[in-house]
Amino acid sequence: MSSSAPSRLPHRLILQAPAHVADGLGGQTLQWTQTAILWGEVQTPGRLQALEPGDAGQAVPRAQVTIRIRRRSSGLVAGHRLCWGTRCFLLQAIRDDGRSRYVELVTEEA
Repeated sequence: MSSSAPSRLPHRLILQAPAHVADGLGGQTLQWTQTAILWGEVQTPGRLQALEPGDAGQAVPRAQVTIRIRRRSSGLVAGHRLCWGTRCFLLQAIRDDGRSRYVELVTEEA
């Protein structure tokens, strides 16, 4: 795999799958396992501010972020996440028109 980013996909993303691991106390903890490195374009909504709990203790809805990547034959499943630097995004849906060599991933910042 090339270490340089394709010109149209400038962001290096880590695709991770969830794994439930025994915690030693009879329960399980969630851990993330790296499954692939992808190049993509992260499109963040510019008008949204940092997402924090509301003043009245209510959570503010998280921003949806669109990530464009080259089409893959497998490995993309709702519930997986993509990490870009220190930010991680939960995969919610895949937009694929079947004609383009790219797909759009609808994600929510974790």
